[in-house]
Parts: sequence; C-alpha cells; structure tokens
Amino acid sequence: MVVLFSLFILSLFQLGTPAGVPLIIDTDASFDVDDVVAICMAHALMDRGEVDIKAIVHDAGIPEGIGAISVLNTFYGRENIPLGAYKGDFGRTPNGDDWVRGWYVDDLVDNYPSPVKGSWQVPDAVGVYRMVLASAEDRSIVISSIGFVTNIADLLRSGPDNYSELNGYDLVEAKVKTIVWQGGWYPPMHGFGAETYNWDCGRGFMTPMGAMGKSGYAVNNIPPSVEMVYSDIGGEVYTGGRLSECAGDENPCRKAMIDQQGWGKCKV
Repeated sequence: MVVLFSLFILSLFQLGTPAGVPLIIDTDASFDVDDVVAICMAHALMDRGEVDIKAIVHDAGIPEGIGAISVLNTFYGRENIPLGAYKGDFGRTPNGDDWVRGWYVDDLVDNYPSPVKGSWQVPDAVGVYRMVLASAEDRSIVISSIGFVTNIADLLRSGPDNYSELNGYDLVEAKVKTIVWQGGWYPPMHGFGAETYNWDCGRGFMTPMGAMGKSGYAVNNIPPSVEMVYSDIGGEVYTGGRLSECAGDENPCRKAMIDQQGWGKCKV
C-alpha cells in the first residue's frame, strides 16, 4: 500500500497554481500507516501554500478511520476541512468478525483531541465529493486516491442532488483535472496482471465484499479529459525516521509511525 506522495509533489510544480493546488484526499487510513504520513505531508504542503486541501474522505468501512484523520486535521489546526466516509460493509477481516485496523487508529482516536471520533459523525463520502466539486472551478481539482476505489466508483454512479444538477460522471468531467492513483502496476517494472492491494480490494487481508468490481469500474469510466497518473514507484522508499528527532510525543504523525511501521510516501 505505497503512497506515491513525491510523485504528486512533482505534479504540483507542473500545475503551478499560485493559490495552492485544490486537493481532495481519498484514503483508507486504517490498515497501514502510510496514509497518515501522506496526510501529514499534505498539511505541511498546505502550510507552504502549495496545496489547498478541500476535503478528505475515507474509503473503507471501519468507523474510526475518519476519526484518526480528524486527529491529524486538528493537530494542524484545520478541524474545518470537510470530512466524509464510506459507510458500507467493505473493510472487514476475512472471517467478517471485525474491521481491519492498524494499531495507530485506536491510539490516535482514544488519546488525541479531535471533534470527530467515527463515521457516524460525518456525511457520506459521495455527498462530500459532490459538495466540493460543485463549488470548484472547472477542471481544477486534483484527487489523490491513496486507498480503495469505493468512493470514486460510487461518485461516478451518483445522480443529481441539491449540490449539482449534473450526474457523477459529468461532475467529474467538469471539475476534476487530475487523479493520482495508488494502484496500477504495469511493465516494465511489473508484468501485466500484477496484483495491487488497493485495486484488488485488499484481497488476503480483508473480505472484498462491498468493493468487488469498483476499481475496474472507476478506472474505466473516468472521463477522458481527466489526467490519470498511476503508481509504479515507491515500494522501496522508507520514511519517517526524522520524526524521532524533530517531533515530540504530542505529534500524532510521529506516534502513528511508532505504533506501526509503514511503506514509503511517494503519492499525495
């Protein structure tokens, strides 16, 4: 579950928006800690004026996942960033008894301040997507998809609502400039058909029920006007060591890394 954060950073310079690239982060923060560091990096970029985080949505069913994200937003003084959550059954352990979760999730939610503790406190992710897209400038939004594709598939299938008269496909076509996917392994680095954790619905770690077919639907139904960037680097990038030197125990990004080792961040 590699977060190709640096790849997105390179795209910022190409996009060159003085006010900061308008960004939606779609994350599965629940299993490994890579998403936590990606979100913290996005906040750091926002501090520098390079991005403008318009919303963060969670794409697996574990209710507390969005609570951990709220902790990060609160730490950076951005409690008002809109949050949304997928509220279906996808994300359970293979036997279906519990939600797949990393150790850091409960640690952050239980021990750090935040206004949101679980998905019962936030709107559905598709509604948040539609709200943000409807108010955005045409072809301006960048989506960093660093998790599963449940929300984006549901967004594309969505109909008109009180935010916009456009259906989901037309709304994406009108408002989204780029999607950077954490998924898609292709030659020469990988063979065709290579499995990727997110696009294979976490197969082997969680039951795929509720997510089957959504990756294929989303990727194959993104409007052709939307630039798509696929992950194919970052598996050997390891980060976070400096947090031991430059951050204290009050920093939830550092604490999450201590709780659970993760892969590199090469994608918001």
